[in-house]
Amino acid sequence: MNTKIILGDLKISMCRYNDDTGESFEEKINIKKSPWYIYLTTKSTQLIEQNFEEIRKHKDHPNNYSYPISDFNKVVKSIKDKGYQKKLCNNPSFQNDFNGKQWKGGKGPINVGSDGFVWDGHHRCVALLYFLGDTYKLTTINNELEPIDPIN
Repeated sequence: MNTKIILGDLKISMCRYNDDTGESFEEKINIKKSPWYIYLTTKSTQLIEQNFEEIRKHKDHPNNYSYPISDFNKVVKSIKDKGYQKKLCNNPSFQNDFNGKQWKGGKGPINVGSDGFVWDGHHRCVALLYFLGDTYKLTTINNELEPIDPIN
């Protein structure tokens, strides 16, 4: 099934923690509110660090959870230089060279539901949003994002 989705309308899941109740929960937010997008637009890591603290309190995540900003910056540069290429996803020669075996991020294709919810590939979608803008139309086929040319 072929679907068109506006990049700025994507939704992502954020791990949240309520200090008053001691409960963790997932919250769906607009991608433009992602701490990673805010980092790209402001260079501030404050919201990323706050989110790490919430994630670390979640019972399903390690209490030392982090996602290195240097790894994210590497993803952003790759999106700019190579665009989004499905042929690089799950490609062992590329993945092992680019990511290494300890990579914490996604290695498969970006998956987006017909409702605009990003199932996998939030960080790559943030990079696309940063470079292409919030009105750019994405195409998915069977929930997999179709390739996007390098950004000049």
